[in-house]
Amino acid sequence: MSNNAGRQVFMGEVTLAGQLKNRKGQLKAQKVSFVVGAEALNVINVAMTFQAEDGSPVNVRTGAPAYLSSDANGDTIEGSGPDSWAIGTSGIFIANGGDSKISGMLYSEASGAADLSLTHAGADTFYLNVLVDGKIFTSGAITMDATT
Repeated sequence: MSNNAGRQVFMGEVTLAGQLKNRKGQLKAQKVSFVVGAEALNVINVAMTFQAEDGSPVNVRTGAPAYLSSDANGDTIEGSGPDSWAIGTSGIFIANGGDSKISGMLYSEASGAADLSLTHAGADTFYLNVLVDGKIFTSGAITMDATT
């Protein structure tokens, strides 16, 4: 009997460029890039692209856990979160417990694109963290201004 405990089995291929592909030949997400938009009417949109190691967008829907932190390293889980957060125009977002303002599962479009809109009436700063392949990728500061 084989003991595979602690081993990861990758069912796919590695391209000449070192990119990981799944069995269907689709690029496997290795990282996430973020674009934090400007605040408008208490809403900030954060656009994300799931990427292969070389920075090219993946060509497959990708799911990953996401959470908000109060620090740029993703070490401190946000205490209360924004008033709300929801998917923008790309992807699917399912908040943990159905209504969590701190964490959930994020799913991209087949193009690797996803975006979340955070709504908050007060002044606060959040960071969006997405876990991909065992690594944490953190957005720039999402700074809410109580006057905007």
